[in-house]
Amino acid sequence: MRLLVQTLLLVLGGSALGLGLNAGSRHPVRLQEPVYPASASGAGLCGAAHATLGRHPTISRTEAVAACGACTVGFVDARGAHDFAEGHITGAAHLPPAGHAEEAEALAALRRFAEVVVYDAGADCDFAPAVADRLKAAGFKVRVLDGGWAGWQAGGGPAQSGACEACAGSLESSGK
Repeated sequence: MRLLVQTLLLVLGGSALGLGLNAGSRHPVRLQEPVYPASASGAGLCGAAHATLGRHPTISRTEAVAACGACTVGFVDARGAHDFAEGHITGAAHLPPAGHAEEAEALAALRRFAEVVVYDAGADCDFAPAVADRLKAAGFKVRVLDGGWAGWQAGGGPAQSGACEACAGSLESSGK
């Protein structure tokens, strides 16, 4: 009986400690929200063979920086929510997984742009073409950013956690 009580106390104490540490974290896990695997966004894998490359037109970093400054294209970050929260292209959106309750609202916000540029982590990642497929199927004109986020950062492209002040009503989301 004593072992059972000790085990129960250990489990309850560990749970309380874990919940407390989560609540105090810079990036707490949202326990009330469902968790979606990266594959729910469109079946791309970083480090995988690039069978999807070449399926969509690309845009150079230089051309994308100009389009960002002029607010003429929408940007969609195909990386995970944590990476998006750490930093992204100014005004970029992070789409919820396909079928999520907020998906229609996010896609509707993107429709104000004639074209959408999708990017992922860079050369060893295949998320952008998969998200581009999803957007193209929804009727968007899509291009994929050459070099992805790594190329954007290396070239000094504008990046932040907040929305572009020049782009009123930007698409920035919480990274769900």
